[in-house]
Amino acid sequence: MLDDGAELVANLRREVDPYEVYRDAKLAWKLSRAQLAVLRELCAWREVQARARNLPRNRIIREHSLWPLAKTQPDNLGALARIEDMHPRTVRHDGEFLLELIQTAANVPAAEWPPALPEPLPIDAAGSIKHLRAIGQQYAEQLDMTPELMLRKKTLEALLKSGYPDGPYQLPDSLRGWRRELMGQALLDSLASSGEQS
Repeated sequence: MLDDGAELVANLRREVDPYEVYRDAKLAWKLSRAQLAVLRELCAWREVQARARNLPRNRIIREHSLWPLAKTQPDNLGALARIEDMHPRTVRHDGEFLLELIQTAANVPAAEWPPALPEPLPIDAAGSIKHLRAIGQQYAEQLDMTPELMLRKKTLEALLKSGYPDGPYQLPDSLRGWRRELMGQALLDSLASSGEQS
């Protein structure tokens, strides 16, 4: 458990690269590589501004506005104001800058576009996630621990993505330390046996 505390402290100290934040934006996987270049710049700017202004990210640009901004790439304030969930304050304070940012990012050479993002797991993978989470809950009960602390959903998704749908699967780097030792093999065995049954 001391590992967990040390990891939390290390994560708090570790600054997230603003130019990697776009990977976690909702629906980013649906965008073309050229549109991802715009999304990357928008997300990086939003991240930097949130830190500089000491405001929540959604006060800079609402999360639901990022995807349509990257997809449609408005070129005037009127079009910017019509973007879904775009707050009028954002248009007033940062509209001109955002239009320039979008224009600049849209003109990035193809060699500098980010790679396409993988699709999320299909809906039928939800059953596998649920089954893996149940394994984590069993171990949590044995240790008299809150199940949510045992396994994170992102870790389970990374495990599934490593070999979905037919395997072989690999434990993600995010499953480390005592958790990996305790239940890593049980998770892999569960996926292997479910693959044999289908």
